[in-house]
Amino acid sequence: MLKQQLHPNEVSYTLAVTTTKASVTIKRVGQTITAGTPIYSDDVLKITATAEAGYEMSTLTVNGNAFTSGQKYTVTGNTTIVATATEIVPPAEEQNP
Repeated sequence: MLKQQLHPNEVSYTLAVTTTKASVTIKRVGQTITAGTPIYSDDVLKITATAEAGYEMSTLTVNGNAFTSGQKYTVTGNTTIVATATEIVPPAEEQNP
């Protein structure tokens, strides 16, 4: 919202988020934003992905590129975040012959 007030004629971009058994937190200037929030060129987003209980993060991408949770991303256009977690499978117990 702050950037929109400072740059009312600046073009905004879309922020899309898709998750599978995970949640994504996105912060801009310390404030949490969600999918659908207008974003602007040079916005810096801190993106953190967390797996649901019983799952572990398997992939996190930003615009199709691998991304490390907790890092910062600088907006250059429409931004799509995809976070996928997979079920943790306990190791099979060895059976005695």
